[in-house]
Amino acid sequence: KLPNGQALLGLREGILAHLAERSTEDRFPLTPQRIVHDVRQVIPPDGIVALDNGMYKIWFARNYRTSVANTLLLDNALATMGAGLPSAIAASLIHPDRRVLAVCGDGGFMMNSQELETAVRLKLNLVVLVLEDRAYGMIRWKQEVDGFSDFGLDFGNPDFVAYAKSYGAKGSRVGKVSELSTMLEAAFSEGGVHLVVMPMFHELPGLEHAMQRAHQLRGSGGEVFWLAMLDKLKLNAADYTVVNVEAPEMVAALERGNIDAYAVWEPWVTRGLAAVKNTKVLRDQEGILEQGVYIYMNLGWIRKNPAQAEGFMRALVEAT
Repeated sequence: KLPNGQALLGLREGILAHLAERSTEDRFPLTPQRIVHDVRQVIPPDGIVALDNGMYKIWFARNYRTSVANTLLLDNALATMGAGLPSAIAASLIHPDRRVLAVCGDGGFMMNSQELETAVRLKLNLVVLVLEDRAYGMIRWKQEVDGFSDFGLDFGNPDFVAYAKSYGAKGSRVGKVSELSTMLEAAFSEGGVHLVVMPMFHELPGLEHAMQRAHQLRGSGGEVFWLAMLDKLKLNAADYTVVNVEAPEMVAALERGNIDAYAVWEPWVTRGLAAVKNTKVLRDQEGILEQGVYIYMNLGWIRKNPAQAEGFMRALVEAT
């Protein structure tokens, strides 16, 4: 028994409150905290979650609270990609009466995705949640931390819903915040092998794609500018993401590729350029510079989507 253990209760409550931050945030794509929260809501205490390896594993290890031993499976230091689905298959074979969920990134899932056939052939009750960002996110983070350039980390994917069906499984794709928990619950209730795809990026065509993945700082002059731009372009402000974070967090998200661009009404250019090696500030001499609005864009995204990037810039200029 820990002497004066009661003195730690306040610290524990503070830690738990911190872990719960953003776990019910109503934005799409969902935050990692919200994904963990929604998974916890549909998995009973004795249900089993088998993790593959990626950045999401850190969030599950941090935020997913368990009360029954061996209900959160991860290989931790070995970090073997492709382990999530086979681990879940083994758990389902051992505990056919429990809910079993494999949580995989698209990179890890595609390393062993053929095991869907095994799960279907064995007539298992198993749900696979694939978090799709079309990149090796953890490797990107490690390269960035070590000062290496972003190299060889992006890839394409099949249509996961059709891919699951080709094996005789069922597939569905999350399209809004409320659907993750409802799709998971429906999959478990129906039984059989289900694949649920959770996109970690927006899939919108043309200029709207570029703009919907652009973020604004809430409560700043930039938000006023942002809303004015949406009004001028006759777009619905409710369809776009406004977040309450500091500019360094936005730069970090930009560098990771979680967002394509963002605009800010602050003299933050020098710090931004110093913090992000492969990002530059685009300033349009006709209007944006005079308005004091600085546009940050991910260079890799610009190279892949030059027309969208140009359209985004032109829309900002016209809105001013």
